[in-house]
Amino acid sequence: MSDFAGIFNFTPNPALRSNLEAMSLAMREHAFDSRDSWVLKNLGLAHQLLQRSPEDRYERQPLQEPPYTIVGDIRIDNREELAAELGISSLKIPSLPDSRLVLLAYQKWGKNCFSKLVGAFSIAIFDHSKGELVLARDPLGQKPLLYHEGSDFFAFSTLSKALHAHPRIPRKLNEPKLAELLALNHNDHRTTVYDSIHRVPPSHFLKVTNGRIQIEKYYDLATIEPIRCKSDQEYLDLGRSIFEKSVKSALRSDRPIGAMMSGGLDSSSVACVAANLLAQEGVTLPTLTHVPQHPKGDEGTQSQYFDETPLVHQIHKKTKNLRLNFVKSTGRTLFHELDRRQRLIGIPDRNPLNHIWIDQISELAEERGIRVLLGGARGNMTLSYNGIPHLSELAKKGNWIRLATMLRQGAKELPGSPLRLLRNQLLAQYKPIVALHRLLNKDDIRYLGWKGYSALNNKYAQEIDIDTRNERLGFDPRFLPPSDPRAFRIVLLTGPDYFGDFSRVLSGAFKTEIRDPMADLRLVRFCLSIPDEQYIKNGQPRSLIKRMMANVLPKSVLENKRKGLQASDWPERLLMAKPQIEAELALLQKSDTARRILDLDRMKNLVEHWPSGGWYERETTYHYHYLLPRGIVVGRFIRRFEEGKL
Repeated sequence: MSDFAGIFNFTPNPALRSNLEAMSLAMREHAFDSRDSWVLKNLGLAHQLLQRSPEDRYERQPLQEPPYTIVGDIRIDNREELAAELGISSLKIPSLPDSRLVLLAYQKWGKNCFSKLVGAFSIAIFDHSKGELVLARDPLGQKPLLYHEGSDFFAFSTLSKALHAHPRIPRKLNEPKLAELLALNHNDHRTTVYDSIHRVPPSHFLKVTNGRIQIEKYYDLATIEPIRCKSDQEYLDLGRSIFEKSVKSALRSDRPIGAMMSGGLDSSSVACVAANLLAQEGVTLPTLTHVPQHPKGDEGTQSQYFDETPLVHQIHKKTKNLRLNFVKSTGRTLFHELDRRQRLIGIPDRNPLNHIWIDQISELAEERGIRVLLGGARGNMTLSYNGIPHLSELAKKGNWIRLATMLRQGAKELPGSPLRLLRNQLLAQYKPIVALHRLLNKDDIRYLGWKGYSALNNKYAQEIDIDTRNERLGFDPRFLPPSDPRAFRIVLLTGPDYFGDFSRVLSGAFKTEIRDPMADLRLVRFCLSIPDEQYIKNGQPRSLIKRMMANVLPKSVLENKRKGLQASDWPERLLMAKPQIEAELALLQKSDTARRILDLDRMKNLVEHWPSGGWYERETTYHYHYLLPRGIVVGRFIRRFEEGKL
């Protein structure tokens, strides 16, 4: 696990070493075990390593093997298969660091090697014989990679703060990008919140030759070939085998491993499979679960439960090789560690109320010596995909008998009325009907789009034509059922643009690497290639993972229809932060940028009309769980940037 930075000057520049050193210094707030830098002619590279995998002890980056030099943040999960293709003896694999494995692959296949890599990576390779620099990022964007294109130089890093340490890279906010973030549009994978810094998109490589930049896509999830098995059991057996391999790959570490675990299907599946694998080595898996500050028993809403504790204890009864740890984050608000997090990551938080418990879990992991944390964030689009859009596909194809059978079978399993669910899925795909429905329900906050949940200033939104930007990027602020469910899954899988950044900040701040077996490319390919009916077999949403984990997870988890709200005590925490929110709003009034981008009057009005109850009702949730905290966090980011503190 690494941070790195580099400068490629197109003409000789005597300041190369000093500029590289400035960038290297900017990375040092992130945790590291070793660091090194390297300069040759017009190229300078800096790297710092946080050892997590057994092979990391052999890492010596930047790694030179003429005519190439490589630097990167690399974790390769298909090491054995890759080594076999390269003709490397199995005896040599344990002492072969990931950087050298990638370099050997590049020597054999060139840029075609990136499509052969399974894992999380951001890589820079320089070919001295051609004077060519290549940057590449993994297909799901699990590792960040940023760059600046100057008139006579090219700079890159995993961190925006390292790029801003270069004296010739301007510090200017990209205000339209901030507006997109406020609208929750994260579909533009190339831009950042800074005018002069761009991002290498997932599944792409960038090539710099003779001062010219080319960006090419090397992998496309949409082109995955379908898999057709002879029986349902074959799908289960194949999926289980791939999932276990994904979890086993995530366990590759010479440091203690833990797991973030809720009472839901995704994280508990990862944790239990990992615990069973570790039991074979006599190792117990510690789990970390967030619970409310002041639990009040089994309360919640019709669709959500608030306390994970009962389900987690049920999971433990079934899988004994777990060591449970519960985290309450007592007394913390959205302002806790906010400035440090923004300084480390260089962008505003998308879900500031969730970072309260995520940070607390990461801190506890660091205290317990845990250096790798397993999670299951991408599960909703892979193994535990609900398959509900398949019903509308059956209707569109006129397969009424099969549809009626599935609706009857799933009458007790589908959320709400099956017929109403089908109606909503179908109608959402016809724009005239959606427009009419929106007109008839104009007072329903769900149909206001970003205006219902965002602190974005409407005047500024009109100036930049935010609605056209959203449409161009394929983003629907009303979150209606997609017309192409598979394409929508791929959009979510290839990342919101910030995903790799937030993963990296946790490792930098708390020395803990987050690994998600649900995002393993082998599992992703399987999940996108099988028939959608496998996910809603017999009308049961999320059928695939439920059948796969039937002998691992308790019935209370498998049959649970409600979702866990892990930040369920957010109203209490928001009330604790009210004085700071009021103070921040007063400070934001002094910022021209904040006044232009944010609807500060609306935010102030929400504070002045603080609700006394009904916190989990839709309109209150939209205003106080989404709009207000996100607006405050973006505003504080703007203010601190203008003050030179970011």
